[in-house]
Amino acid sequence: MKKLNYSLIFLSYLLLSACSSKDGATEKNPSQAIKPGDRLNQPNMALPYGKNLDVCTCNKKAQEIIDRVISIRSNFDSISDLKRDKGTVKEVRSEAERYQSLIAKCFEANAVNMFEESDCNDLKTLEEKKNLLFSMGIQIEQGANIRL
Repeated sequence: MKKLNYSLIFLSYLLLSACSSKDGATEKNPSQAIKPGDRLNQPNMALPYGKNLDVCTCNKKAQEIIDRVISIRSNFDSISDLKRDKGTVKEVRSEAERYQSLIAKCFEANAVNMFEESDCNDLKTLEEKKNLLFSMGIQIEQGANIRL
């Protein structure tokens, strides 16, 4: 089930990146195509996470964002109470957007390595935290489109 979730996230990212072309035209010269690592070094693609988006950093930053959202959600008795607080809704949406952006940039930088469990890429804990957040009524993978 975990791998299916990560596969869906990866496929969603691919769809989003394919649809984000300025004019919809494909690259005519493959030698001039932008490689995933090159995008991270462009000045207009500045990352709030720094340039060191290795698998370990990605997992750590993703867990930090999820922990912040869990903490925010824990301040409310129900999701309905959270929805009534417009400032908090805005904050959760912002964190969800940051999460989605981070995951997209991590997949650009690390591709399939994101699916490999390691000491620092704790996929099980990340999945457990996302499931907890989901059970609390927040689907962080929706990014800016999160329904609150």
